Amino acid sequence: DGFTPKVFHEKCDYKGPNVVVLKIRGSGQIIGGYNPIGWRSLKTKRWQYTKDSFLFSFGNRGNVDEAKLSRVTPGNEAIYDDPSFGPCFGKTDLDMRRQFNEENCSAKSRCYRHAITNTPKFAVDDYEVFQVLCHNLKVQNNSL
Repeated sequence: DGFTPKVFHEKCDYKGPNVVVLKIRGSGQIIGGYNPIGWRSLKTKRWQYTKDSFLFSFGNRGNVDEAKLSRVTPGNEAIYDDPSFGPCFGKTDLDMRRQFNEENCSAKSRCYRHAITNTPKFAVDDYEVFQVLCHNLKVQNNSL
């Protein structure tokens, strides 16, 4: 629906936990991140604390052998929520700024354990944000 922070926040703020998935232009690489808190940009920027977020990469062309997972450490700068930016994890660990389809996105290892791509600055071909819904399921053991 759009490659701007304004559209991102109109669609995603106050929707709860989510997964951001994006495709890096020119590489076929799929990367993303899990935000267990959700986006809730107010009129000011702020850091959000969580130990449960993580970043991931599926490598080029979906090669499972190149898949990476990177957990946040220590958690006090896990999520950066700013109305003038798109989704931002850590201090540019996965950062979508201004026009996402231009080279305004970055992925550098600072607050998460490992870099998820060797491309520190990139443009996005496309991205999706998926809301994560949690339901309590009861499992019953019915013996025969």
